[in-house]
Amino acid sequence: MKKEKKNRYGAPPKVEAPKILNFSKEASNKTITFSFTVPTEFKREYRLYASRKDLKLVEVFIKSFEEYIKNNP
Repeated sequence: MKKEKKNRYGAPPKVEAPKILNFSKEASNKTITFSFTVPTEFKREYRLYASRKDLKLVEVFIKSFEEYIKNNP
């Protein structure tokens, strides 16, 4: 008779049910990392613009996204 092999990695993780997103909730002040790559020249211009307007990079990002949504419903 063959010996039964033990699973050396342990039991597989339990699969949780997918969470349903609720977009009707008000936005919280909690922040997360939001990273993506952009061309070097764009980054340079973006940082210069924020600096000239005395804004944080995230403030420029949020304002530009709000404007985009307003103009492209």
